[in-house]
Amino acid sequence: MKPVFPETRIKWLFLPALILAISAAFTVAGSKAIAKPKKSTIPNGKIQIGKASYYCQRFHGGRTASGRIFNRNHLVAAHPSYPYGTRVRVTNLGNKRQVEVRIIDRGPSSAQRKKGIIIDVSRAAAEKLGMIKRGRANVKLEVIEWGKSRKLAEEEHADESLS
Repeated sequence: MKPVFPETRIKWLFLPALILAISAAFTVAGSKAIAKPKKSTIPNGKIQIGKASYYCQRFHGGRTASGRIFNRNHLVAAHPSYPYGTRVRVTNLGNKRQVEVRIIDRGPSSAQRKKGIIIDVSRAAAEKLGMIKRGRANVKLEVIEWGKSRKLAEEEHADESLS
């Protein structure tokens, strides 16, 4: 049997510690790189790509989730999460037509969202987008201005009482 020199034992003892230190350094460096958020190219926010549909006639005159009365002749829309009052530019990707709408309601339904529908627009907005005949269109949403999360009817009532 060969004698083991003390220098060799020391080398073998430090090798696992060295490997652990190197792997820990790479793990920490990697996690810092992942944590940095990306900056948006749109000043106010967010872009979404998906499908749009439009409200049917039976909702005309009914109260929306924000408290406003839905009018199909106004440029308004429903989105599942954007705050009420948010202004959104909707672009039909098929014909490049655009319209600006204001979010006043919640929707589309979860069943429609599973089909890729990300926004319901009024009939007036659907006409400007050129999607009446097909009923749906591939669209891009761009937030122009974020709204407040309070109900719109309360805000409008407060504004009227000040005048």
